[in-house]
Amino acid sequence: MSILRRPFLVWVPLAMRFSLGLVLFVGCDTPSAISVSRDSEAATTPDGSLRQLGAASDRNQLGDVVRIRLEYCQVTDHALRKLLAFPQLESLKITSCPRIGGKGLVPLKDLPTLQTLSLTFCPRIRDDSLRLLQNLEHLTNLSLDGCAGITDAGLLHLESLSQLRTLSLRDTWVTYDRMVDFQKKRPRCQIRHTWTAEEQVEGSHRRQQTAEFYRQLGTSSAQRGRPSAAFSALDTVVRLLPFDARAYNDRGYARKLQDKIDLAIKDYTAAIRIHPNFALAYFNRAVAYRDQGNTKKAERDFTKAKLLGYDKPAP
Repeated sequence: MSILRRPFLVWVPLAMRFSLGLVLFVGCDTPSAISVSRDSEAATTPDGSLRQLGAASDRNQLGDVVRIRLEYCQVTDHALRKLLAFPQLESLKITSCPRIGGKGLVPLKDLPTLQTLSLTFCPRIRDDSLRLLQNLEHLTNLSLDGCAGITDAGLLHLESLSQLRTLSLRDTWVTYDRMVDFQKKRPRCQIRHTWTAEEQVEGSHRRQQTAEFYRQLGTSSAQRGRPSAAFSALDTVVRLLPFDARAYNDRGYARKLQDKIDLAIKDYTAAIRIHPNFALAYFNRAVAYRDQGNTKKAERDFTKAKLLGYDKPAP
């Protein structure tokens, strides 16, 4: 740790098994009583709330905030309570904000004018989160693109939204048959489930960036001796990137930390199937086989890993 002149910068290295991250924390002197007073006052105003959220907004002719956009923010569920300062809100678009989960949707029930809601690439939004939207009687447009926690079961909570006209479900786990069934019950609702070429590029970028946040969260949790938290984060990466070999390898490591050796081996094997020359996955599977007492398979995988260039001594 090094401390420079005030304000100070503290660099904290995160040693990770699969990647090395560097986190920058910014700090400063204890603010004066005047600064505290000003900050508190700003936080209680609508404009102050927008600044704290890091949000972009649009206003109507009366000066009311009617549209809010949050992109690539580390905003939490609790912070979204600041949305209650905008009772005339008509459109809320949240994109790639990985810390937002179901509890973050609770304040929305008190925004009766909300017509457009976009929750794209927010993997903590799950099926049961959608029941919190049932009271949005004026909701006409809903996007859940890239929400890897949404499955067929989640659509049940949306069937009561009688004003819904567009529902976007691209890159979710909702099946085509369930979409057809939903549209029969809501024939005036158009469902989007495929990307245009341009949207595919942008969607891929957002998905990768969100997955990287969870990858770093998972590996840092593993280093801190928190295997359950590590698994939760790395399982989210697999949901976001279901054909990514590294994602399965990382989740396998988290499962090994939980002493779930059989499941760890399955993940390492999945990684190898996707990327047959993935030396680290062979090495990790060898360690898991050895811990199982299967020395023959362990030696085979250790040898394969070495042939592929991973010659680290077995732990």
